[in-house]
Amino acid sequence: MNPIVYAIPVFFVLMLIEFGVARARGRTAYRINDTLASLALGTTSQITELATKLVVIAIYAFCYEQLRVTTLPVDTWWTWALGLLLYDFLYYWHHRMSHEVGILWATHVVHHSSEEFNLSTALRQTSTRFLLGWMFYLPMAVLGFPVIVFIVVGLVDLLYQYWIHRADRKARLVRPRVCVAVEPSCASRSERPVSRQELRRNFDRVGSSFR
Repeated sequence: MNPIVYAIPVFFVLMLIEFGVARARGRTAYRINDTLASLALGTTSQITELATKLVVIAIYAFCYEQLRVTTLPVDTWWTWALGLLLYDFLYYWHHRMSHEVGILWATHVVHHSSEEFNLSTALRQTSTRFLLGWMFYLPMAVLGFPVIVFIVVGLVDLLYQYWIHRADRKARLVRPRVCVAVEPSCASRSERPVSRQELRRNFDRVGSSFR
């Protein structure tokens, strides 16, 4: 079972809360047609990943077994911490190249196709990411991060990005203009940028220092 499936009820509850808060504040955060489009794209993406995720994991496992230069212990905290940091760094380059290379942008542009910025847009995911995206994460296999570490930190990295799509773009954990961790105020400037400079920032999901 895809772990994301277990998070779906939480996603919907949080969207309802966001919708209610926006209405209470006299704002329109959701439009029916836009939200339905996001949900449809998210559903299609998850159906596609039922098969493609296994292929990506198999490729990673093969590279881990055949190409790794060392073996990192799975029972130490620093392996997991370094794994998350490295995964997010590799995701940064994956995401950045997805904005700068035409064929990668073609697989990613659907995520930026919404006219809104709310929690439902986090679900607006591509169904073709597996075609080229897996290549960016193979350095983890070569460096000896076990398959289970790759799977878990990838899931954590993915789930974290959900909340940063909040409609309340003023929400901040840190001072303005200084984003250590990606948060709504940072993410909104890259998802809905007001300048070309902002479009080229905040490509990572968790950390916000890879620029």
